[in-house]
Amino acid sequence: MNKELYTLTASDLASAPYFFDRTAHKGLYGRTLVVAGSKDIYGACFFCAISAYKSGAGLVKIVTHENNRISLQHDLPEAMFSFYEESDAGFADDLLTDIGTFDTVVIGPGLSKAAVSVKLVETVIRNADYDRQILVFDADALNIIADNNLLFDELCDKVKSARSHVVFTPHEGELRRLCKSLQSSFDAKENGRALKGNELDRFTETFYEHTEIVLVRKGADTIIYGKKRYLNTTGNDGMATAGSGDVLAGIMGGALHRYILGGETDFAKAVAYCVYIHGYAGNLARDAIGPIGMMARDILDHIMV
Repeated sequence: MNKELYTLTASDLASAPYFFDRTAHKGLYGRTLVVAGSKDIYGACFFCAISAYKSGAGLVKIVTHENNRISLQHDLPEAMFSFYEESDAGFADDLLTDIGTFDTVVIGPGLSKAAVSVKLVETVIRNADYDRQILVFDADALNIIADNNLLFDELCDKVKSARSHVVFTPHEGELRRLCKSLQSSFDAKENGRALKGNELDRFTETFYEHTEIVLVRKGADTIIYGKKRYLNTTGNDGMATAGSGDVLAGIMGGALHRYILGGETDFAKAVAYCVYIHGYAGNLARDAIGPIGMMARDILDHIMV
């Protein structure tokens, strides 16, 4: 595996194969399904969905808890919706009719680890079209996967048997939970010792080799691990704020399909474009208001693809 670190520049973004057609309709620009938010969390699904629109999705549908209905219908009337109750054990089965009609599925922001959330993650993993769809697993979707090794193995089997475009986007805490849970598969822990930084690094460095899933290790120096590795050079400390990761997941939900449709063959590079865009939006927000007091909505307001 190539272990060199590549960086992208503004000129790389300017020449990236982002699909555009003056005669296109919304379906051609991509249909994005956002499975996010929960009983007590609204902002995650809102930030993720609106970021998907702002980064190029033609249509966005949000699957979220009933508690978010009024806010979403008021704040984001451009989207489509499907709402569930906490006790709605059969709701995930209804998702089966939706999954196959979308180009990209983003799942996890603010989802919680409730039983219905677990069922939603299981349904997406078991019924996605791995030959055609882009899957973005973020936040609580990663925590749910970390709690279920068999589900993770099932996902890996599907990824390896298809022409898959799958990405995990953990921050350091989520990455550690994944590493701890999957230690037997990745040899990330030895003799019952607690995880150390270098062990986490070894897990991260071999993740794509074992799974063929692109990994975004989010932090001050975000690295994207795939066939090639990309070091992101945009962003600032003002982005260390609640909701920032939801914006990134949404950018991937909107832009990845258009990069792939435009002809980008390195999926990790397409992911790196999205991370660069996210950080650049953060830099524009910092320049406008300063790093102290920045909020996710400020990043949202400066997304430029």
